[in-house]
Amino acid sequence: MHWNKKIYRGEKEFVGKKPKTSYKVTSVGKEAFEKHINALEKLLRG
Repeated sequence: MHWNKKIYRGEKEFVGKKPKTSYKVTSVGKEAFEKHINALEKLLRG
């Protein structure tokens, strides 16, 4: 699967001297995940 910035958003920052990276799923990513789950359910149901 090809991941791009439309699927998730990442932020890099430092907390003190330690790096911290956070990721959030975008609305496009949520929609893609729902489509993926629906396709898996359809496959399982036959």
